Amino acid sequence: MFKSSLENYMKKISEKIAAYTKYVHLVLYLLVWLGFSSAMWAFSKGSLPLLGIIVFGGLINLCIGVIFWVFPSIIIKWKKRKGKNWSGLLTALNVFLVRFFIWPIFTLAVFFLIAGWWMRGIDSDRPTATFKDTEISALQGDKIAQYNMGVFYSLGEEGVSQNYDMALKWYLLAADQGVKEAQTNLGVAYREGRGVPRDYDKAFEYFLLAANQGGKIAQASLGYQYYYGYGVEKNLLEAFKWYTLAAEAGEKTSILPLKKLKKTLSPQEINSAVELVKIWKKNHEQ
Repeated sequence: MFKSSLENYMKKISEKIAAYTKYVHLVLYLLVWLGFSSAMWAFSKGSLPLLGIIVFGGLINLCIGVIFWVFPSIIIKWKKRKGKNWSGLLTALNVFLVRFFIWPIFTLAVFFLIAGWWMRGIDSDRPTATFKDTEISALQGDKIAQYNMGVFYSLGEEGVSQNYDMALKWYLLAADQGVKEAQTNLGVAYREGRGVPRDYDKAFEYFLLAANQGGKIAQASLGYQYYYGYGVEKNLLEAFKWYTLAAEAGEKTSILPLKKLKKTLSPQEINSAVELVKIWKKNHEQ
């Protein structure tokens, strides 16, 4: 008896709530729509047309809103066809949970996902202040700035699209001024054929320039080219020398090939290679 009375009471209450909440739901719907549209326009710093954002946001909200508005009605009809009554308590839960929690949260998630994706697309085509400041310094001949410009274009960072031609242009300018990192990256470009035709001879030249300045990646790369005879006559003693120098400088990629060479070379050859390391260090002491 008590249970039946409670269900009837809840049903009446929920029906009244349902009758009025459609208007509250509509207001909430409009607030979310306009709020998102305004936020996207503000985040884009006015670069996107407000009218376009409102229309786009409205379409997304309409699709999501219709789904969550119609979905409960479909469930109720399905329940009735099965001969089951949708209790007042469940109706109240439907009104509050679906229309006031699930729908807004889902809408927020979808909109922020779209807005984030959109904003990343906008930012990727807009050079940052860091890029602009670096470009000014690079054009004035600053070698480090020239190298950094190469990195920006090579990786597609600081708001510019990836462009190997521009990256190589800036790397070359920095390399000509003795920046070992730029020389190394040019060596990698020629070795891998990245933005230029593959040329092991050119790669060797740039790696040698950087390696003689202590560039550990370039030293390991020379070890690799000597080991396999790419761009230079194969020479395991020279490979041992460069791998050793790179390993001592902390280049971990040199450790494994160095171990292999120690197993391959005779004790006399290893002693000769160690002497080459000592000679290089003596000639390049700072």
